[in-house]
Amino acid sequence: MRMRCKDAWTVPLALHLGFAFLIALVPVPARSVPSFARQLDMPCNGCHVQFPVLNTFGRQFKLSGYTLSSKPTIEDERAEARRKLLDLPIPALLSVMFQADYTRTGKRQPDSKNDDIEFPDQASLFFAGRIAPKVGSFVQVTYSGADNEFGFDNTDIRIADTKEIDSKPLVYGVSFNNNPTVSDPWNTTAAWGYPYASSPSAPTPAASALVNGNLAQEVAGATVYGYFDELVYAEVGVYGAAPLGIDRPLARAGSLQGPIPYWRLALSHVFGQTSVMVGHFGLAAKQKPDGGGPNDDFEDVGLDFQIRHPLGPGLFQLQGRWVYEDARYGTGNASNRHGHLHQISADATYFWDQWASFTLSPFATFGSRDRVVYPPDPVDGSRNGRPDSHGLIAEVSYNPWMNTRLTLQYTSYFEFNGRRAGYDGSDRDASDNNTLFLQMWLAW
Repeated sequence: MRMRCKDAWTVPLALHLGFAFLIALVPVPARSVPSFARQLDMPCNGCHVQFPVLNTFGRQFKLSGYTLSSKPTIEDERAEARRKLLDLPIPALLSVMFQADYTRTGKRQPDSKNDDIEFPDQASLFFAGRIAPKVGSFVQVTYSGADNEFGFDNTDIRIADTKEIDSKPLVYGVSFNNNPTVSDPWNTTAAWGYPYASSPSAPTPAASALVNGNLAQEVAGATVYGYFDELVYAEVGVYGAAPLGIDRPLARAGSLQGPIPYWRLALSHVFGQTSVMVGHFGLAAKQKPDGGGPNDDFEDVGLDFQIRHPLGPGLFQLQGRWVYEDARYGTGNASNRHGHLHQISADATYFWDQWASFTLSPFATFGSRDRVVYPPDPVDGSRNGRPDSHGLIAEVSYNPWMNTRLTLQYTSYFEFNGRRAGYDGSDRDASDNNTLFLQMWLAW
């Protein structure tokens, strides 16, 4: 009979409750950005169901380049120029976000402690809002407690305009950004999708498709987009490698090679009180693996959907995402030249007015077996070379104020990196990575 470590959950319950109570007492009134609220002169729920989830007006505000404003501006308009030469907003475009959290896993990781407190987990400064009549920005600079460093986070600078075609509205523009899907107006793709926050210190499955956030802040590019009659949305663009923190000229193992095309298509409609969106997205990329050698080719395609319907004093939302990644590995980079990966996630949420939300989110990853791509390694590895992981996230969030969010989240793994028991080759089970996560999220 195999003996297991019994340190899981031995810290008294009072410690967990005490930390949650301490968080709740913080008297300070997040990716909801208050500079947008000041620019529009409306509360956060003008753009959000609950932050960071956008409502219909919030999507239009984003697609319009963050330029809509109800505030007076400093103007310089000259007849000979036939346009405004200056249209500066009077309110400052600055906002601050602060996140602190607590993490406990079912079993501590080797050579580390459990009961991890990040204070802060993240602290961000935003330059977000109208720059000129048709130009706006969402620029985030973040201090990461886990990395103990500052860096540019999600950045989205837009030039946008509107026109009518057969008396139907078209919003169109260009987005300059550093993360594929960050420009997307729905909360179904990786950049703004669920979970909206997660532990920076808990183990995560080894396999993840590139389009599911793995190119964030590693690329820069431009996309052009259009949203016609609040029915058809289309976006297409191209990215190039632009990793931060390395010397030029760029020459490192693991770097992206050549242009990275990205595309997005969605159809949305309102049926009575029910709003529905179905979409498709994807990208293609070449990457030189760590240690050099021939390039690996990846093509990601995805489908997503969102359904919303008023229910009682709140709103019920069901959304999901499926991503398929086709990989063709260079000689010697994998056991097999061809591999594939599926990632499926869904989340059902009830938003109780502006006060609280309750979410259940099943997720699954599965794909082809490869002992080179997924080698055994303590905690992060796979004993059998399989990327398969699945589990369930349960979450309760409470918003005592619109710009303050307190979250209790529990992630349960039924399989991790290919096995339920002894998955990593070092006597660690999937359930050892079950994670309790408490977070305080503030913005002002």
